[in-house]
Amino acid sequence: MKTDVFYEKLNRESEYSINFLEVDVPCLDVPWHYHPETEIIYIEKSTGSRFVGDHSESFGEGDVGLIGANLPHVWKSDSIYQKNISGLRARVFVVHFRDEIYKGTMAVLPEMQGINQLLHLSQYGIKFIGAAREEIGIRMKEIVKTSGIEKMLNLTRLLHYMAKTND
Repeated sequence: MKTDVFYEKLNRESEYSINFLEVDVPCLDVPWHYHPETEIIYIEKSTGSRFVGDHSESFGEGDVGLIGANLPHVWKSDSIYQKNISGLRARVFVVHFRDEIYKGTMAVLPEMQGINQLLHLSQYGIKFIGAAREEIGIRMKEIVKTSGIEKMLNLTRLLHYMAKTND
């Protein structure tokens, strides 16, 4: 894989501080990149290779990752998707948010300890396994349907769940 990493300036909907995306494409083919937003990614459909920081491994359907701010990463679909012969499609749910949402006064609240720890560990990338993957996927698909303050509340609930799970 080419080692040049590019800065990705994410498009932000002007009325939201959190971006939730539902992506349905022939294959995952975003270049090796980083951005100041923390990212949660749920792979509903696709297989391939995942590169996060200095780590790489295969991924499959149900893959869930939490990628900290400015950590280079990429998910690349297998060649069968890239050739677009089989009619396979990649379906992914992604959330991008700035950690500042959970900093400042909120960060010192005892209730935020788990989320603060989770966001700190995300600097290295976190892969979720077991039953947590399915639960995170369900929650992400629901959050995509919400708007306004509900998005922020549901993201906080999702991060709280992610902080508490042993998976």
